[in-house]
Amino acid sequence: MSEPNLEIQGPKTREQVAMRKLSDPFSGSYPFFQETEVQDLGAILKEGIVAGDFAKRIRKTDYRKKFNSSWNDKYVSLWRKDRLPITLVGTSRIAVLANPRGVLPATSDLRQEGDQFSPKIGEYLVKNRVAPREFVGLYIRPEKSKTMYNYGLDEVVSMLYALDPSLSLPIFDETGLVWPVRINKEMLHNLKFKKAA
Repeated sequence: MSEPNLEIQGPKTREQVAMRKLSDPFSGSYPFFQETEVQDLGAILKEGIVAGDFAKRIRKTDYRKKFNSSWNDKYVSLWRKDRLPITLVGTSRIAVLANPRGVLPATSDLRQEGDQFSPKIGEYLVKNRVAPREFVGLYIRPEKSKTMYNYGLDEVVSMLYALDPSLSLPIFDETGLVWPVRINKEMLHNLKFKKAA
């Protein structure tokens, strides 16, 4: 007689999906990230972060070039910091955290006249697209700094609930994990994470 299989075959709820994707972004080098406007988050979670030429290929009519760099037609610009916090610029901004493949440093030999270039914070490039499967979380301002113009945790979670459950991601702020459960940075460091296959 065989033992019954009590293992959950796959995540069922948004919370379970987010917990399956949980890692510790506070240990070692912080993952790559790109800031975005909160209103663009739904499209990014569905389609990924795309470069200009890729947007044309998939007929993305609402594509807006985010940065004044010639390489943004072929590459997505990402950043990496050695540690937290990420300083979000603007009041309705959120950072999408990712561990993409094929990352290249944005070296000065790629620059053309008039390009914006941020070597101090570590700008990196990914050709064509950072796919949603490469996203590892979202980073928001802590609730204590929320103003009437900032999107807080409740608003971001509401946006996740409006999307397919498979797109759910863990949400972090400078204190640690804030959704789907609260876990401070120290406790996150002590958790053991399985490497994604």
